[in-house]
Amino acid sequence: MKKSNNGQAGLSLKDHLAKLSKGELVELIIRISDEHPEVERRLAIRFVEAGSGEAIKQYKALMRESIKSYSDRHGFVPYRNVFGAISGAMEVMEAANEAKERGNHLAAAEIAVCVMHEMSKLMNKCDDSGGSVGGMIKESLELLLSQAQSSEDMDDKTRGSLFQLLMKESKHKDWEGWDEWRLSLLESASLLMGGAKERELWTKVMDDWEASWEKNEFGGRFAAEKTAELRYSVILRFDGAARAREYLEENLEVQSFRDMAIEDALTSQQYDRALKLIEQGEALERQRGYRGLVHHWEEKRIRLYELTGRQDSLIELAKKFMLDGEYAYYVKLKELTASGEWEANHEALLDEIQSNTKGNWQAESMYKKILIQENLSGRLLEVMRKQPMLISNYYQHLVGDYLDDVLDLFEEQIKKECKQATNRNEYKKVCRIIRTLIEAGGRDRAAQAASELRALYPRRPALLEELDKIKGLK
Repeated sequence: MKKSNNGQAGLSLKDHLAKLSKGELVELIIRISDEHPEVERRLAIRFVEAGSGEAIKQYKALMRESIKSYSDRHGFVPYRNVFGAISGAMEVMEAANEAKERGNHLAAAEIAVCVMHEMSKLMNKCDDSGGSVGGMIKESLELLLSQAQSSEDMDDKTRGSLFQLLMKESKHKDWEGWDEWRLSLLESASLLMGGAKERELWTKVMDDWEASWEKNEFGGRFAAEKTAELRYSVILRFDGAARAREYLEENLEVQSFRDMAIEDALTSQQYDRALKLIEQGEALERQRGYRGLVHHWEEKRIRLYELTGRQDSLIELAKKFMLDGEYAYYVKLKELTASGEWEANHEALLDEIQSNTKGNWQAESMYKKILIQENLSGRLLEVMRKQPMLISNYYQHLVGDYLDDVLDLFEEQIKKECKQATNRNEYKKVCRIIRTLIEAGGRDRAAQAASELRALYPRRPALLEELDKIKGLK
């Protein structure tokens, strides 16, 4: 418990302030504000009219002050200072949320937009690897979207003003290269659209933006597909389901549209149409050069084969996915294969999986998982002999059948790691392996290994100190 300067015990700062008169409190706050301009700005934003020109000016000043306070002499904000640098923006966002709660939607939107601009500038002069600055922009966009989603509660003047604000912002140069942010603004604007003139303006902005893309680039494709989805939602809302369906069929190069068409075909048992749509999707991805995305359409084939009972085709494709390293398809393949046939061909299948692990970390990880799940400790031991550095992670699955082999692998790894070690952190790693060796049931072997290391490296004091910290060796 803190003590006050006059010796009173048990009184908090809040208690002391409560004892002051209103005049004394005002005088204290003014004095502190005079001494600390940032405090004055923080207090001022609580009393200024939200969304007014003066308020926006003060919000900017507060955000810039916190950024400046945490910048280095070159104006850059290092990673460790980013959270402090956005403290002003966090306070301003509180003001935006308060304005929204009071029903002052236009003011809330203007404040959120103000935050977005200041944070976008900060993005160019900070280390935002933690995502805090981008998170503030995302929070601003979410506020705008939530307002648009509840626009039925707004009067037409407010709704129209918000729409115009978002349309203006969607064209701002600050969002060049940030398609996700621009798309969010356009999505919010689409929900606020109230008539033919506003729709015409929105469509023109979309058209102008799309005309600026290099659509053969993946980034352009992402934006193109998302804008198509926005257009679809607008057509559905204003023109009805029939016209929206026409638009969808006219733009099947959009993955989500083709997905919808395939799902409709499968639901209505139009399996030939579904297969044609899938094959076209595969061909389109190969033509674009995105062979990795062909997998998406192959998964649609799995669904089609399941519904149509094409067992041989299903097994063939499931095996392909399994060899690529997808464990779920190993399980599916096992379910699809008769038990006698599975047992007869299991060893050959495991050999095929093992041969496919070279250069494929996902298949390699899956292979070890299969060995553990199927309790194939002999095969797992062979993997460990080729990769002894992994023994600490897998010894639990081997000690029951191959204790001596496991202990030998531990000793081999300890010697190898210590030979390569040159600093205390690396010596600590060696000692962690020794401790794991003890846990594996090799206390005597651990003591012997430690003794050999002391004899081999008597002039490595850091190593000797770390060895002395290992409990249970003596």
